[in-house]
Amino acid sequence: MGEWTPIDPSDIIDIADKSTVGEIMNNTLKMNRKPLLCLFSCFIFLFVLLLSVNSQAVTAQYVLIDDYAGTTVPGRDWYYSRIGGDRGVMGDGSYSVDLGNGKASVVVNNGWGGVWTSLIHQVSSSSSIDPNKILGEYVQNSYQARITGVRIDLINGSGKLKVEIKDSSNNNVVPSSTFNLTGGAQTITMPLSLSGNIKKLNWLVDGTGKATVDKIWFEIQTPKYANLAEMAFLFSFASLSQCYDPASGLVRDRARWPVQHRAAAQSIGSFALIAAIAADLGYINQATALAIVSKTKAAILKLPKNSHQLNPHFIRYGQIEPGSEWSTIDTAICLITSILACEYVGIDTTGLEARLMAIDWADLSDNHTRSISWGYKENNEKISARIDVFGSESLISALAYASSTGKIAKIEAYDAYPPTFDGSGFNDEMASLLFPPPSRDAWGNDWIEYRKNAYLKQVRYLRGKSSYLGLSACEFPHPWEVPGDKVYQAFGVGGHNNDPNDGSDIVGYTVIAPHYSAMLASSHINDFKKVFGFLVSRGIFSPLNNVESYGIMNNNILKFNELKSSWNLSLQALGISKYLSGEKNFLPFKLIAKNNFLNTGYRRIVFSGNLAPVYLLLLK
Repeated sequence: MGEWTPIDPSDIIDIADKSTVGEIMNNTLKMNRKPLLCLFSCFIFLFVLLLSVNSQAVTAQYVLIDDYAGTTVPGRDWYYSRIGGDRGVMGDGSYSVDLGNGKASVVVNNGWGGVWTSLIHQVSSSSSIDPNKILGEYVQNSYQARITGVRIDLINGSGKLKVEIKDSSNNNVVPSSTFNLTGGAQTITMPLSLSGNIKKLNWLVDGTGKATVDKIWFEIQTPKYANLAEMAFLFSFASLSQCYDPASGLVRDRARWPVQHRAAAQSIGSFALIAAIAADLGYINQATALAIVSKTKAAILKLPKNSHQLNPHFIRYGQIEPGSEWSTIDTAICLITSILACEYVGIDTTGLEARLMAIDWADLSDNHTRSISWGYKENNEKISARIDVFGSESLISALAYASSTGKIAKIEAYDAYPPTFDGSGFNDEMASLLFPPPSRDAWGNDWIEYRKNAYLKQVRYLRGKSSYLGLSACEFPHPWEVPGDKVYQAFGVGGHNNDPNDGSDIVGYTVIAPHYSAMLASSHINDFKKVFGFLVSRGIFSPLNNVESYGIMNNNILKFNELKSSWNLSLQALGISKYLSGEKNFLPFKLIAKNNFLNTGYRRIVFSGNLAPVYLLLLK
């Protein structure tokens, strides 16, 4: 357990980037305990490199269904596979099944026993996947990936192992195969050629016998994507699409939870904007983008709001989630991104603009004399903490405030100036994914220079700690290994709080959030390639896998979190699409120039006067 059989890197990285090639080969050697096998893989890799040195086309071959790392600990059950569906034990007769700590062990004395895995969402949902379109229903056919087989890596076993796929109804076994187990380590493969949607994968020991499974995979076939960034955007969009509920227009906070249990306000508008970008890049068709944007707009206008016209951060069964807040920043992001998306597809934006103007900005800012409050508690009591620290959150809130009131928000005291509060990567880059970063904002800050310095500060901080860039807000790689109240943290290099946090004080290794290198892709493409090339080479970032965070222990064991969080996926997809489009052609930048309401606010937060930025005038 903990070993990772190397997957041929030539199949999943941009081989024109020789620095990325070398780094991944080196990591493949370091992280596997089977050196001869590693060397063989690297020889194959070099052979393909010589044949294809001028090619940038990339493909992927595997989806990791589960490695059974997820472990139930006292007071905290773990139900999920590596593709984010739930999993469980099944059987009849005298049997035992043990899941967790990197393996699944089944012993059958009589009868049968094994493990089931939902292939999307919870098994109780009506969701299913098309095995020939595993990027989801929205992505154009020419970019689609398909399932071609199942692969199971066994540590040991005896007797017979049965593998079966259930159809969308979860009632019928579509294909089924039985394999003889040889008593030692063994890899079995089951070719698949499926035509209908599928819901569940089962494997079981049929009759007296036993099996200990290390990992289970789907073998897949993809087209040759133009480059790693294109592939990563499509994979990110696929995971984000699993968070979207087309019936309601809401977006789950995380794909594995039902939408009615927790929807995330900021992710609803963001998904609409990303759908517009995907259409602009040709990955989904215009009609699909129009349908998504229309449905999400309608959902946003129906969201619950308090007496001060703020939406909740999280929505549960149509109401504010207990313990959540009526959030200024999340309402602002939700409405701004939805306005931009509507601008692209040609839907009227006045209703959304009216919602932004209806916010009680006067109360939030103590009649425009103080920094904007973060919002209101569930009981409508105003939150005393203010958005009074430099960063993307304050700049986005200021855009919403300026667009609505024509005023420049106050950012009090020295905190109006860099750095951010905690040096977390997302707060450095988030605003630059929605509008052009100003060379000078209304408070005198040079965002272009700041972002360069913030990047270099993180590079310097991580030197000797991690080969990969990515200190940002995320969950720990193995949530079950840390206290429940510490699972999610804003990892960063430290800022006004003078408190760097890389996670190592809790888990002993640096926690890397891949979305940060994606947000930087347009300016630091090699850092992006290094992170995402590595993840794809391990088979853990795929059409059905996402990586919320990862870390490498001192013994070179890889740990990662497979969470499909709609917000971090939004940041990830926006950052990659900015690289794919090119900064001057990046759709949000063009749309904010086109929308008079937001453009007016943008000009206010960039200059203290009324002069429009030259960049924005050129876009017009």
